[in-house]
Amino acid sequence: MLGRPDGRGGWLDVTAAEFRDEVLAVAKGLLAQGIRFGDRVAIMSRTRYEWTLFDFALWTIGAQPVPVYPTSSTTGRPPPRCCGTAGWPPVTSAPSTRTAI
Repeated sequence: MLGRPDGRGGWLDVTAAEFRDEVLAVAKGLLAQGIRFGDRVAIMSRTRYEWTLFDFALWTIGAQPVPVYPTSSTTGRPPPRCCGTAGWPPVTSAPSTRTAI
């Protein structure tokens, strides 16, 4: 069993079947947006239920999630190859790379 915030400071239970249905719905949406097997997709978010949902949806279609944390810095280290966030130009040379901001 999983849980997600209910918006009022509490939690709602999420069954495995409900989570599966949500994952498949998000996966279908990703496919409709052109994300395909082997694509790398950057996710920038704080840790939250939706991140988990998005990770599972990407794995379902065979895409590779690349976490970019809000605390990540654009200075002092090279950015991940897939990212197109502020200060990091999106990579366009690899056909299997997608940019999500």
